[in-house]
Amino acid sequence: MLDIFMERKMVRLTEIVENGMGANTYTVRSVYINPSQIVMIREDSRFNTLMSEGKLNALGFDQTLKFTKVSVRGGGSGNYDITVAGDSISIYEKVNASSKSLLKG
Repeated sequence: MLDIFMERKMVRLTEIVENGMGANTYTVRSVYINPSQIVMIREDSRFNTLMSEGKLNALGFDQTLKFTKVSVRGGGSGNYDITVAGDSISIYEKVNASSKSLLKG
């Protein structure tokens, strides 16, 4: 039941997280974001470079995959950035499609 609720109100993205500072190892996890809280979507050049250098091979992604930084409103603590799998246009379209379905009910 929780998954149905979250899927309707939020968009599911795949987040890339560094395992500790300077560890140079990464983990993939699902993250659910409220589209109305997204402030900015932009290419993540750091992760795109890591991918082209082969440093993200352990994650099992296609080598042509691009990464996007999503800035999310964080309440009283300001905004925070997360890196997600997918180019900025596809992430924008996914978020925008989710927002449109909310308006339809």
